[in-house]
Amino acid sequence: MKKEKVQGKSKNRDLVLRFALSFCLLHFYFFLSSPSPVNAAEDKTIEELRKQIDARSQEIQRLQEEAKRFRTLVNQKAQEQKNLGNRIALLAAEINELTVQIRITETGIRRTQAAIGQLTADIDAKEAQIERAREELAGIIQAIDEISYEPPLATLLRAASLSVFTDEIEQIADLNQSLQERLGTLQILKQQLQEDRRASEEKKGDLEASKRNLTVRENVTEERKDEHQRLLNLTGKAKQEYETALKETERRQREIQEEIIGLETKLQRLLDPTQLPAARPGLLAWPTGGSVSQGYGPTSETGFINDAYKFHNGIDVAVAAGTPIKAAAEGVVKAVGDNGKYAYGKWVAIDHENGLTTMYAHLSRPAVSPGKKISRGEVIGYSGSTGFSTGPHLHLTVYATHTFRTEDRWFGLLPLGASVNPLQYL
Repeated sequence: MKKEKVQGKSKNRDLVLRFALSFCLLHFYFFLSSPSPVNAAEDKTIEELRKQIDARSQEIQRLQEEAKRFRTLVNQKAQEQKNLGNRIALLAAEINELTVQIRITETGIRRTQAAIGQLTADIDAKEAQIERAREELAGIIQAIDEISYEPPLATLLRAASLSVFTDEIEQIADLNQSLQERLGTLQILKQQLQEDRRASEEKKGDLEASKRNLTVRENVTEERKDEHQRLLNLTGKAKQEYETALKETERRQREIQEEIIGLETKLQRLLDPTQLPAARPGLLAWPTGGSVSQGYGPTSETGFINDAYKFHNGIDVAVAAGTPIKAAAEGVVKAVGDNGKYAYGKWVAIDHENGLTTMYAHLSRPAVSPGKKISRGEVIGYSGSTGFSTGPHLHLTVYATHTFRTEDRWFGLLPLGASVNPLQYL
């Protein structure tokens, strides 16, 4: 009789523990499959942010179409700037284009801020979910420990039959398997959390870059507006003096350009192909988006006839002023120059230490200094129309490094060297 009471108490204890364990498992499953009221609120916030992101994307698409129309007008006016009136018209077109680009950048910033908010909310939700999951797992582990505290032999001796013993052992095995599955789910949550955190850091980097880009575009726009207003204010004799100065500047620009071509023709003879990397698309990355408006080679073949020179030593990429320009490959900044209204205007040259040196010209703002180590894709400046330029664009020259040099001139530091076709490496 006493033995039966002991067995009854043991059986009741097992039933209580199994009930507690089943409750824990059921509660844990419910937690994973059904959001709590807090999660529902977070989901609503995330959905609102997603709608904001979609709305900003649609707005950017509309503004980009508007910017294309202004870019066409800028390109048209750039070919006509032969006098004061044409110069004023070009500046007005550039200001309109820059204004739209600023709106695009501002909208992009708001979209990125919404994306960061969405990721932050998602990170908070996952962290809370992981914490609750850990608490549930602790309860399951404790329940398993209480059921399986005795050795298998003791369980066999206590069991009413071999069948009951087998059932208990299988139940513990099933519970351990369920525990492993829950642990796997928890691991997936942690991986997703890490991915969200990485994405959030990337978005924060994009946000800072966009803010810098916005500042540059705003500054360039103010410069254009100041020049536009100054030209509008010219009257009488001042107009005539401007027209005379404009013609003189054009004459000097042509002379300098012809001199550059003459010097580089001589340097071209020093080019040693064995010191260059093999031509391979992708060796250099495109420094910016946009279309190629003039190719490399004789101007009769590049699609741009120019009386000032007969050979184009790089490629031109049509982009709006203030567009970020990125390094085509890792390297070291070899030189930074400013030729004012002549030659390349503001430019940056990078030695990639593979036989190639790239030069980015007509910038509105350089963003690096000589000697700086550069990573592939790092912003090194912003596009503009400084120097001998008919409008905003990027001029990219690829030099053979063993021929590259710079010379001090009255208009600034001048880059020279034997060039190769950039399209062989882009």
